[in-house]
Amino acid sequence: GMWAAVTSTAQVYMTDVCSPEVLNDYLARLAAVPGAAMIFGPGIGGGLATFGLNFPVLVDGALSMAAAVLVYVYLPEAPERVQTSPLSPKAAVSSAAAEKPKTITPVPKLVYVLGVSGFLSGIAFGTRVSMQVVALNAKFGMTALQVGYVYIVF
Repeated sequence: GMWAAVTSTAQVYMTDVCSPEVLNDYLARLAAVPGAAMIFGPGIGGGLATFGLNFPVLVDGALSMAAAVLVYVYLPEAPERVQTSPLSPKAAVSSAAAEKPKTITPVPKLVYVLGVSGFLSGIAFGTRVSMQVVALNAKFGMTALQVGYVYIVF
């Protein structure tokens, strides 16, 4: 979805900022977030949809903006040791002129096939989920809240 890169970005940031003693605990908590969202999200979205079908989208946008402001204000920059490491972009720019160009290994064709199949399976999953909501509403007369509870149970 729209926030697909958040998890990998958060993992990189936590690896830079957290001490090794707490890193595994924090990464485990981060890994649990998508599962919790899949379990509780439909029920919360169904409950919010009782106020109007566009209300969950408005709440999501408001929470996203609030999270962006909080991250900007309270999240510290990466430590100085990370910013000056040989892998940082600043160091790469200065050392790139001194080194000779490297050869680029071509990407195997199977990687493109896997990328396209992942994209298409995501579209198929989204279509199935959205059409299942329409079908449950048409066949059983379920409201948005009831459909959300069905997604939580199944």
